[in-house]
Amino acid sequence: MKLWKYGLTPTPRAMIEMPAGAEILGVAEQKGIIVVWAIVDQTAKRVPYMITCYLTGDDIPEDPGRFLGTVQVIGSDGHPFVTHYFLES
Repeated sequence: MKLWKYGLTPTPRAMIEMPAGAEILGVAEQKGIIVVWAIVDQTAKRVPYMITCYLTGDDIPEDPGRFLGTVQVIGSDGHPFVTHYFLES
C-alpha cells in the first residue's frame, strides 16, 4: 500500500484514475492546486473516480456522494470562496 496524491482539474466535476479500492483520505489546496490524498494498492487496476465540487449556496442532489472535505481558496479576482468536494457513488 502507498499514500499517493492526485491533482484535480478546476472544474465542477473531475475524473481521476486511481487504483481500484483507493481510500480517499481528504482534499485540500496545496500550492494553488486542489489535491486529494488516498491510500492505494499500486498494483491494483486503475479505475475512474468522479469527484464533484459544489460552491457554498449551490443546489446539490439528494445524494451528492461521500463528502471528502471543504476547501477555502482565493479566486482570480482576489476574493475568497468555499468549495465542497464529494466522491460520486
